[in-house]
Amino acid sequence: MNVPAGTRATMIPDIQGSVLATLDSGSGTLAKAGYRPYGESGSTAGSFRYTGLRIDPESNGLYYARARMYNPAWGRFLQPDPIGYAGGANLYAYTGNDPLNRTDPSGKDPFIGATVGFIAGAYYGALGAASTPGATWKSVLVGAGVGGAVGAGVGALDPSLGVYTLAVVGGVAGGAGDIAGQVITNALAGNSLGNINYGSTAGAVIGGALGGAGGTVLGGLAAKAGISELAGTAMGASISSGPGTLLPAVGGAISDYLTGGTEGNPSTTTNPGVISQGSVPLGLGGATATGQSMK
Repeated sequence: MNVPAGTRATMIPDIQGSVLATLDSGSGTLAKAGYRPYGESGSTAGSFRYTGLRIDPESNGLYYARARMYNPAWGRFLQPDPIGYAGGANLYAYTGNDPLNRTDPSGKDPFIGATVGFIAGAYYGALGAASTPGATWKSVLVGAGVGGAVGAGVGALDPSLGVYTLAVVGGVAGGAGDIAGQVITNALAGNSLGNINYGSTAGAVIGGALGGAGGTVLGGLAAKAGISELAGTAMGASISSGPGTLLPAVGGAISDYLTGGTEGNPSTTTNPGVISQGSVPLGLGGATATGQSMK
């Protein structure tokens, strides 16, 4: 939509995305706005206000949060949480009653994003640990735990849902998990912490993105079938991430080929009880391109 230059206004947000002021491009007038913790304000002017949500002035200041309407005077949503009790015991609560530190632009609790991030991070944290020379079952388990925690944190940052959002969450969580797994194995095996195979990380990013997108699609189908959207998304992300678990090995092999096998592959490993010591690990079963397995 083309807006005449003289009628344009620049919105100035705060750290939560709430529009604190608008600057008129024609007159240079600065119109300010203020909010109470749950979004109450003395004015309903403008289209976007509290945490960047679209305000509906005809409904006396209700906010459109995509999945449901939000009433800032009550500090509550007007419809129950579409993910049910998976988002907490109070189906109408806004941001778990913590509006100063959290936002909810979709009207849905961040548990779904956190779940997708946890699955992707744990998957690829384990694979990243297992694919690093000197890996043990301990490093794989720690890699999965750390990767899952990092991924859950990434997913909880943005509770808005959708194929693109959860694909980004899955991709970032997968890549972060893969790097965390490699670093943990290097630390436990006494390798240089800088021995990171970024080809494996690139594969984890793509695999995590596929898992996140697949989880969104299957989660939506589950919701239409009357099944918990959270459970459906978690199951979908797990299933969709399956084929993607091959991508870190493929990316790692390509990276080793291009770098002559030097990236993320220390020349020696002395850690006993390793899962793999070949340059192209093939998975958690311990098989590698050299045929070595866990001792």
